[in-house]
Amino acid sequence: MILPHACVKTSAVATCLTALALLFLSGSVLAQERRDTVFQIPAVTVTATRTPETLLEVPLAVQIVPAGPIRLSRRIGLEEPLSLVPGLLVQSRAGGLDARITVRGFGARGNGDRSNAGTIRGIRVLVDGFPVSEPDGRTSLDLVDLWSASSIEVIRSNSSALYGGASGGLINVRSGGDSSPPFVRAGAAAGSFGLHSESVQTGTMLGQGDLVFTLSNSTFDGWREHSRSSKATLNSVLTLPFGEKGSLTTQILSTSNFFQVPGPLTRDQFNLAPRQADSTYAARDERRLNRIGRVGLRVDYGAGETHAVSVLAFGEEKVIERSERNTFRDFNRYHFGGNALYRLSLFPGEPVRSVTLLGVDEAYQNGSILFYNLVQGNRGTTLRQNKVEGANSLGLFAQEELAFGDAWSVIVGARFDILTYAADDNMNPSLAASKEFRAWSPKLGVSFRWRPGHAVYASLGGGLEAPAYNEVDPPPPFDTLTSLNPFLDPMKSQTFEIGAKGIAELSSPILRFVAYDLAGFLINVSDEIVPYDGGAYFLTAGRSRRLGAEVGLDLRSSFGLSLRGAGTILSGTYLTYANELGDFSGRDIPGVPDLSITALLRYDVRENLYIEFGARHTGKYFSDDSNSPEGGVSPATTLRAVVGGSLTSGPVVLDAYLGIENLADHSYVSSVFINGVPAGGSGAPRYFEPGLPRNILCGVTLRWNPRPS
Repeated sequence: MILPHACVKTSAVATCLTALALLFLSGSVLAQERRDTVFQIPAVTVTATRTPETLLEVPLAVQIVPAGPIRLSRRIGLEEPLSLVPGLLVQSRAGGLDARITVRGFGARGNGDRSNAGTIRGIRVLVDGFPVSEPDGRTSLDLVDLWSASSIEVIRSNSSALYGGASGGLINVRSGGDSSPPFVRAGAAAGSFGLHSESVQTGTMLGQGDLVFTLSNSTFDGWREHSRSSKATLNSVLTLPFGEKGSLTTQILSTSNFFQVPGPLTRDQFNLAPRQADSTYAARDERRLNRIGRVGLRVDYGAGETHAVSVLAFGEEKVIERSERNTFRDFNRYHFGGNALYRLSLFPGEPVRSVTLLGVDEAYQNGSILFYNLVQGNRGTTLRQNKVEGANSLGLFAQEELAFGDAWSVIVGARFDILTYAADDNMNPSLAASKEFRAWSPKLGVSFRWRPGHAVYASLGGGLEAPAYNEVDPPPPFDTLTSLNPFLDPMKSQTFEIGAKGIAELSSPILRFVAYDLAGFLINVSDEIVPYDGGAYFLTAGRSRRLGAEVGLDLRSSFGLSLRGAGTILSGTYLTYANELGDFSGRDIPGVPDLSITALLRYDVRENLYIEFGARHTGKYFSDDSNSPEGGVSPATTLRAVVGGSLTSGPVVLDAYLGIENLADHSYVSSVFINGVPAGGSGAPRYFEPGLPRNILCGVTLRWNPRPS
């Protein structure tokens, strides 16, 4: 499935440059004057809230990323398409598939020696409503394929009352075509450091239903030593209607995902030779190979306007190989689950509307884990560990929404979660252990639409985030007594949020369209889970607080100029946190920048030709709990420029773009290992993962759609 990258890369670049030349030279299409832009305010519907609602109705910070920003990315990571979502920070750890996602400080610990698998905590991830996150809350992004993504829904508010373990929010990647079947789309992208990516997508009608099939492949040689990655994905979504109000959706999704881990560097290494890999990581050939196959089924049925039922089920197999921490690790896991949702819509009296949600989620994962000695980066013959690890999550939730006319709506909800761990050691049965966490997550939200297209809201939510399985390993000497850390408690949080959002078409001769998204939040956290020893083990801090504000803007003129931006100010502080490692009360939470700003200026030269300039600024933050100067990360700003356009001839559309990332070739830290450890246990700590230098990206897509949507 993975093609030789040399010929594909050369072909993609040549095709892309040829397409761009056609865009500039085709006078028959582009010589026409650019027409005045006509804006239509869309009634954007959110589905990740488990009931279809418009953006203004939801008393939460919600954003939908359309297909456009996804197409202009390298499509091997989420950092580019999600860069304009306020409150959310996505950092590529080596420029390839692995990423670190932080929402309002949640997810910051998802890195380090135990994150060889590119994991995220505290943020639930879905693909078409099917959970990617595992029962223990750990999330790997293997099943996220941007070539098949038509939009991305992001809830950056506490979503635990609906999903459990989502204190930082939710990301739902919606796949499918952005054209009505039948259609065929072929795309390719290529860039610096051996990047090439290609995809074929087709949609066809099957009676009254439709089938969308996507096959994609990407390879990246990496700019750092020992950072090569590749990914191949197949995604098939079949939707069939039945009766007058029912639909049946099946999804087959599989992937093979490989990347090498270059590891962190000391400050001197980062300053002098950032392309190098950590010598220990390179010698061990630290890497991961995940092969995952999933089958999902969802039935939706609505009886009139009053009753609606949705039932979802999925099953997947995971075969995982890792060279990690001087051990070769074989994982064979089976992940099953599903949910059922009942929605009751009533109109007890005009203008009052009631929507009641009742639901249950269940997920179970189990499988064998074999640890071998490592011989020159490969599996040795000595079996060191033979374990079975199982996790089960069960959640029951209810929500009531009352809407009063077109202005007021109130949401009250709660969820009860039971998370169970069970670990068996086949080589030392005395280490067998089990652990159970139970918690309630309440939710209260109020929204007031003070005029058409504009709303203010306030919400209060509680959340619980249990430690992921690879965080519950006990540190020495307790690893000789039990398989599960007896001191690690779940992280509890309370989030208070206020916000305003709106969208409007203006009659001004200059500014024709405005959309805004403002939010302020206060989050109190107890028992914050913190990595130490470079992420080899985890402990619990006392109390912490996050205070912040977010702004998102979309401004469009009547003469082709538009500006989009996102900004976040965040202060994260340990209030009480002391142990044998030190007293860190009053210190900043590491890994959380105090400021992040992204801006994108676009000019539509003609109807089918545009130029974009972008800037991304990340403020200062620290890499360790002590906030030592040695672990400090300086502010960084990177620039980008893109030129692109499209040609249309009947049912055929050709899109192409050429971009330059990190235009000024700025040296910056893209991600850090929280509380990094010295190489070999002595010397300077290793914290820093360098970001990509200046690099070029070029992409082309050819679409055939005889019945455009």
